[in-house]
Amino acid sequence: WVFEFPTPPDSVGTWRKVKTKTSHPAQRRHVVGVYDEARDWFVICGGFGDEGFLNDVWAFDLGREKWINITPGPQPRLDHLAIYDPRRESLLLYGGDAHWATKFHDLWELRVRPGVSADSLR
Repeated sequence: WVFEFPTPPDSVGTWRKVKTKTSHPAQRRHVVGVYDEARDWFVICGGFGDEGFLNDVWAFDLGREKWINITPGPQPRLDHLAIYDPRRESLLLYGGDAHWATKFHDLWELRVRPGVSADSLR
């Protein structure tokens, strides 16, 4: 879903459902998501779905309204944290849980090389 901000600001915005025609990530919960301003992508990673713990990484190209599969990610997990570092143009992912004896306390970085097109990642 996309929220269209109102113009002028004192009016009411609207929600619009985005219908993607190509592949898309599986339904999930406990996922992390960050906004990659350099590419205008919303990037998600991990979580828990019908198949169990997930380690896939997907980017939604907001300009083209298409999903890009950039899997794999680190070990499958949920309840992890992530931020986007605009200076390095990278996603930093920390920790999480896979219901093992101990929780993850690891740090991962995802960097997509500058100039790599979305079409080459599909």
